[in-house]
Amino acid sequence: MNIMIREGKVEDLKEMNSLFEDLDKHHRVNLPNIFKKGNIEGRTLEHIENMCKDKNSKIFVAESEGKLLGLAEVIKKKNVPYPLKIDREWIVLDTIIVKEEYRGMGIGNMLFDTILDWTKEKGINRIEVNVYEFNKSAISFYKGLGFENFSRIMYLEI
Repeated sequence: MNIMIREGKVEDLKEMNSLFEDLDKHHRVNLPNIFKKGNIEGRTLEHIENMCKDKNSKIFVAESEGKLLGLAEVIKKKNVPYPLKIDREWIVLDTIIVKEEYRGMGIGNMLFDTILDWTKEKGINRIEVNVYEFNKSAISFYKGLGFENFSRIMYLEI
């Protein structure tokens, strides 16, 4: 199978939304008290257009034979100036998903390698990702790439 990683395009919206819906469903099933079914499928055309046009964000897609197998969504961030913190920029890996039937084939790694290259091109040396605790496979994937715990959000239901 010949897999190509490229920048996502607005024309990919339908297939991107199929991937986003798989991810959103995964979150709804595991965190029904947080995530609900929206009145749109996946993401809006406006969201995809903005991600594709903005120099500080990008959607990368994994494609084979004209079919999307996965995608990754990244956003460049900069902290708000604060006297106690060092000014810094970083990349947020907001989404990475591979169709279930194509997992374990290295597609996630290919997407991540592209993200690494894009991050380096931006002159940035840090990538952050937020992963929900239920998502053990994602946690394992990110740890395998060398990610380490940086912060923890805790909560108390009352």
